[in-house]
Amino acid sequence: IEFPVIAITSGPHDEDGDQKVFIEPSILLNSIQAFEELPVYFNHQRTEEDLLGLAINPEIVKLDDGKSAIKMLARIHKDAAKAKEMMERIEAGKMTHVSIDWLSKDVEVLGEPFATEIRPIEVSFIDNETRTPVCEACTIETKCNEHREFGENKPCGCETGGHCACDTHGTHSEEITMAEEIVEKASEQSGIVEREFAAMKDQLSEMK
Repeated sequence: IEFPVIAITSGPHDEDGDQKVFIEPSILLNSIQAFEELPVYFNHQRTEEDLLGLAINPEIVKLDDGKSAIKMLARIHKDAAKAKEMMERIEAGKMTHVSIDWLSKDVEVLGEPFATEIRPIEVSFIDNETRTPVCEACTIETKCNEHREFGENKPCGCETGGHCACDTHGTHSEEITMAEEIVEKASEQSGIVEREFAAMKDQLSEMK
């Protein structure tokens, strides 16, 4: 099952947090090859059980607010351990965003941090009930371009907020390939910062 997703945008990130950084549109363009094939996980849990599939076909797109973004096709294997749970959450409106974990080498420009050498690690479908998306634009597309009926005269699910099964939305293929290896984190180096832009509500509550 394929879902178009917005993986990352230009502009400021985590403006009020400890991972504040600005991404220039040109940096995204120069980094696009690094997004060729990324593993897709459930809630940034990098285990084989939480591996959902691969994000492929990165492209630069312009958003309505003028920002540049990298759009990808998240190809989810229907036999993944968490695939059923993920689909149920999407259909119930409990999973609407993705979050990307990435490394960058930051440089200071007039006292402000700017990201360079972006190295994505993985993309995750995140649960709205436990994590807050920092990037509101990084969404999972579930609506088709044109509403039409499919099979047994049933209406398209996305008309009522459910999953879209129209031919215009993704494909259902037996030949979808899973990521064979879990991506390992890059070793920590001077000036390299790893970012996971999804806040964990439950852990924050426990800490308080």
